[in-house]
Amino acid sequence: MAQSRLTKLLKQCVGLGKCEFTTYGDFGERFGLGTHARVWANKRLLDQAAKECKEDPEIRLDLTYLLRNKDKRFPSFIEGEPFDPGNHGQIECARAVADMIIVKFSLGTKNPYR
Repeated sequence: MAQSRLTKLLKQCVGLGKCEFTTYGDFGERFGLGTHARVWANKRLLDQAAKECKEDPEIRLDLTYLLRNKDKRFPSFIEGEPFDPGNHGQIECARAVADMIIVKFSLGTKNPYR
């Protein structure tokens, strides 16, 4: 899958104002990417999508934080590094970015990282 498709889908999701924080598998199923997230949600594609979202003047946020690992309940990568449940800096980063996404796009949902 082309990374630009992932970026487009993340932007579409928040643009609808109905986007929820979800697992990679559920997002993949909802948007026709497949439930095998290892194929489309690998580090290279997620990093590129994050970069594109941050550079987009209408977004300026890493929308990959909308996606989380089913078991760890946090994004698999935070600021380009694998998620470490013992890293309180990563946890705070995920919380802060999620708060900004919720406010900016009026998602009306709770922050799943709190």
